[in-house]
Amino acid sequence: MGIVTSYRVLHKFFVRLAEYTDIGRMSQSDALKLLGLTGTPSKEDIMKAYRQKAFENHPDRGGDPVMGTKLNVAKDILLGEGAYARYRPRPEPPPQREERKTPPVVDTIKGKSFSEGVHMPPGVKWLYCTKPEWVSYSKFGDDYRGWSANCWVAFGTSDTHLVFLGVKQRVENSTFDPVKGGIIKIDEDWDYKVWEVPLTKNLVTLAPKAAKVVCGAFIDGAVPYKVPNKYVKCPSELSAEAFKAIKFGSGGASLKDVLIASGLVSKEHPGVKGRKTNVEITPKYNLDLRRDLIKERGGKTPYAWECYDYFVSIDGGTGIKLEPSTVKNLEKAGFFYVVFKYDPNDKVTKNLTKMTGGHSTFTNGVHGGVVIKILHDALTHEPSSLKEALSEAVKEWDNVQK
Repeated sequence: MGIVTSYRVLHKFFVRLAEYTDIGRMSQSDALKLLGLTGTPSKEDIMKAYRQKAFENHPDRGGDPVMGTKLNVAKDILLGEGAYARYRPRPEPPPQREERKTPPVVDTIKGKSFSEGVHMPPGVKWLYCTKPEWVSYSKFGDDYRGWSANCWVAFGTSDTHLVFLGVKQRVENSTFDPVKGGIIKIDEDWDYKVWEVPLTKNLVTLAPKAAKVVCGAFIDGAVPYKVPNKYVKCPSELSAEAFKAIKFGSGGASLKDVLIASGLVSKEHPGVKGRKTNVEITPKYNLDLRRDLIKERGGKTPYAWECYDYFVSIDGGTGIKLEPSTVKNLEKAGFFYVVFKYDPNDKVTKNLTKMTGGHSTFTNGVHGGVVIKILHDALTHEPSSLKEALSEAVKEWDNVQK
């Protein structure tokens, strides 16, 4: 066999190999592209395009033998018949789309600013306010929510009425609604409720009821965990900042004590007669005092209780600052250990009248009468009115013991 003949045989072999290789790879879209067709052509369109391409690529006209084979494959694939029909690719199954997830419901509630949501009744002299109380939500319309909020109750006097103002601040910015299966987004929101009690009525009975009404009468279902019943002095202006700043601990005069201290109710009133004088002490941290003590003692750190100023109030009245000499006397008598365990907290009021025990070496603990007497005996240069009030409080306890 000559060299030319061998070359022709090898060329034919490789051409056939290329044909079969392309057959295995050709898809229906490749076949359409090869014949210059689109969409779903008819049999006549396929044959017309095939003849035209086969004529143009015939080997006698200088065409490529491999291209001729490809045209045959493309024709048979599109017609589904002929020598190469078995290579027609099976139609691919439609893509399995993932089940579309329903996007969560997002309900946005636009919040009201303090000035938009709370309107102060005109002509009221505000006297006292509660500390914040946590409020829960059980319903909003027919749907469950689960929001929470702060709640305050302030009260003051007009010419003819005792006016109670309930203020609610919704503070959470989002929560999940299990009914709708979505997220509820909440802007800070303020609301209020007012209740008036005529001064001519029995305030001892009606005032606590009014406080309870304005605390839990918000239309969106807000329910306080605990109705506020302890009050502190109001700032001169009631504003969002003022309300947020009123953060007291367990102390605070009860409502009946405040009514007595304000002169709205007499101590001889049947509803309060025999009520003990309410004595409270509030520590306020004094950084300058701490620095002075450190300097005075050559860098030695003072005890925690020494870094506070102490204010005593009677029946919720204005606090009177204890003199340094009085504080020293109280320390000698063990007062700070009994009342604070030497660890007071800034602006957290302790109610001495309601003490029934304490941290002390006494076998039976320390009740309010003992603690108030220690305070009374330790006074030095405070106003005489404070000493007289504490003396009266001690007598009240002595009468009870008798």
